[in-house]
Amino acid sequence: LAEADPTNSQAQRDLSISYNKLADVAIALGDTTGAQQLFTDGLTIRRRLAEADPTNSQAQRDLSISYNRLADIAMRLGESDQARGYYEQDLAIARRLAEADPVNIGKQRDVIISLRQLGQLLSSTGDRERGEAMLNEAIEIARQIGLDLGLPEDTGDSDQPDRRRRWPFGRRRP
Repeated sequence: LAEADPTNSQAQRDLSISYNKLADVAIALGDTTGAQQLFTDGLTIRRRLAEADPTNSQAQRDLSISYNRLADIAMRLGESDQARGYYEQDLAIARRLAEADPVNIGKQRDVIISLRQLGQLLSSTGDRERGEAMLNEAIEIARQIGLDLGLPEDTGDSDQPDRRRRWPFGRRRP
């Protein structure tokens, strides 16, 4: 259908979802490079759909997800600079969508996830200050929308052991 009618946006979106599902299979089979190609094929479609209708929030979110998935693959392949670029594009779209619909908790959650992933990458690749700022921003947004992240309250007691942040939500999927 997608090939027969390239102007059918639903068929194109369905094809991009199929590419992502095939990429997940490739990952499960250990074919990270194959998964990267499949995610890239999906990104090409999603980019075209998002550019064709910039006001379509679903197309924009799909594009954000594609960038996020490619960033994850780039990390698996040890390509942190490429992952950073993808995560930054993901975050930019997630922020735009959240700003356009500030009461939509799902869109705020997407920003939190994007901030967390980029923040962790930055912290691990030498930009610790910016990474921590992003993680703190994610925590603040979560608190504003009432998400309980399961973080210990800051009691100011420096004798308490440092606890790692837990994030109770997983990755986004189309």
